[in-house]
Amino acid sequence: MSSILGSTTIEERLTRIENGKKILVVGPGLNYDAPDLETTTHAGYQIFAIDISQVACKISEENLKKQWDAIDLSRMAMAPLAPQVIEAEFETTLARPSAVGLDLASVDIYYLCRFIGCMSDRAAKSILHEIGRISLSQEGDQEKKKKVVVINAYAEDNPGVKSKTSKLRSREFIVSTLSLGAGRPLRITKEQMYMYFKKNVTAMTIIAE
Repeated sequence: MSSILGSTTIEERLTRIENGKKILVVGPGLNYDAPDLETTTHAGYQIFAIDISQVACKISEENLKKQWDAIDLSRMAMAPLAPQVIEAEFETTLARPSAVGLDLASVDIYYLCRFIGCMSDRAAKSILHEIGRISLSQEGDQEKKKKVVVINAYAEDNPGVKSKTSKLRSREFIVSTLSLGAGRPLRITKEQMYMYFKKNVTAMTIIAE
């Protein structure tokens, strides 16, 4: 996340705070993949996290509170709101965001932790198509500033690896499905790879062409 937000100007930060801009973190689980809160805070974003697991939400909430309390907000002229963690299904959140107190127009970055690999092809296509429509289409992103970050173990990076708990999808599957929803070409702008339980996992940032 620092590679995406590291060059934030003071003007950009203040504008985001004034407009209540958010990063929607989906499926943070135990926070292994979640973005660094200090980085997102200094960039002017509030973290809004959702997870279907009550246990995961509690762990994520405790972790974020520790990070939040460690940030010296007194050095900032203006700070975003404290992070929120909500127990909710992602599909329901996209369909009825107001039910969890979320305005999707305020979301600049969709940050999808490794849950896409745990879904069926049909469910994954449905979710990615809807995210593309909402966030990266001409209507949803006229200035081409919004981003979708997808964290996953991709098939091309893990040849010969067989997973019992998740599906190794390709970059092409992710980007093409998002693009269908957006109704326009998209491209990968940044990648960051790391090892997780003997798999190469990549955080892939996607934007509109």
